[in-house]
Amino acid sequence: MRTLVAGVLAAGLWAAPGRAGVEVEVKGLEGALKTNALAALSISRAGDGASAARVQRLHARAPEEIRLALQPFGHYAPVIRAALERKGDEAGGDWLARYEVDPGPRVTVSSVDVQVLGEGAADPGFRDAVAAYPLRPGDPLDHAAHELGKRALTAHAARKGYFDAAFDSSAVLVHVGQQRADIIVRYDSGPRYR
Repeated sequence: MRTLVAGVLAAGLWAAPGRAGVEVEVKGLEGALKTNALAALSISRAGDGASAARVQRLHARAPEEIRLALQPFGHYAPVIRAALERKGDEAGGDWLARYEVDPGPRVTVSSVDVQVLGEGAADPGFRDAVAAYPLRPGDPLDHAAHELGKRALTAHAARKGYFDAAFDSSAVLVHVGQQRADIIVRYDSGPRYR
């Protein structure tokens, strides 16, 4: 019995080194950009007890996670510098994952083409929703604003009885090298139910 307990304790001591907590630092971002980047980082959820291999794997994914987290705000070409180091004891100390981010320029909307097709094309409520679409050429690209504009169309359709309404197409075409985006929305109202 004594040998079994000693073996279990030795195994526990052997497994403990290499497992530690992870502290994450993101510099260069503020407000919603920083909040979204931190929420997207898998490494920030690694928790205590993550193995060294897992921490290194999550750290390798972090730049792409940050890049994707910035896109809804129109930042498609960030520059990200990443560093991972042990704090304290090399064998079992906590990790410090640092990410310095330059979000780069925001993509600018170059064209907006929003159209309502079908029976509702002449409906004043749809015309108002198209006129109030929140993005215009020259504005910085903001995917949340784009979604709000689309929701205005679906809300009007639901209020006025266009129950078969659907998007024929909805696209934000981002030309990263040119830092511009074209927005195309085609909304087919279908028939109005009475």
